[in-house]
Amino acid sequence: MVLHRAVGPPGLVGRSAPINRKVWQKFSSDFQEIIHAAALEATISSQISLNKANANALKELREKHRVQIGRTPNDILIGMLKAWDKIAQQEADKNPFFKKVYDSQRRWAADVVTSRRTVHPSYEVGADYYWPQK
Repeated sequence: MVLHRAVGPPGLVGRSAPINRKVWQKFSSDFQEIIHAAALEATISSQISLNKANANALKELREKHRVQIGRTPNDILIGMLKAWDKIAQQEADKNPFFKKVYDSQRRWAADVVTSRRTVHPSYEVGADYYWPQK
C-alpha cells in the first residue's frame, strides 16, 4: 500500500490515499489485502468511468457547442516540463522531505518509463488504424 502522495508534474503521476503507517501496521495481513484489493478495484472503476465521461463531454463540446479542440503543441508541453523542473528543484533545495519523495519518484519512474517505452506499443498505432484522424 502506498503511504505517501506522488510528487510530480500534474497529469504525469499517479495518486494515492495516505494511510497512517502505525494504523496500517495494526491491520491484519488479510485486512490489508482487502483494502489493497478494494483500492485497486476503485481505481480501475474510477478510471473507466472517467474515460467514458470525458469522451461524452468531448463529443458534446464538439457536436452541440461546436467547440474546436486542439492538441497542446509539444514545445509548450516541453516548456511546462522545464518550468516544473525549476519549481521542483527550488522546492527540493528548501524541503528535505520533498527532495526525498521526489528523488524516490524519479528513480521509480526511470525504471517504469524505460520499461513501458520498451514493451508498450504506441497508442497511436491502434488508434490511427481503427479511427484515423480526419
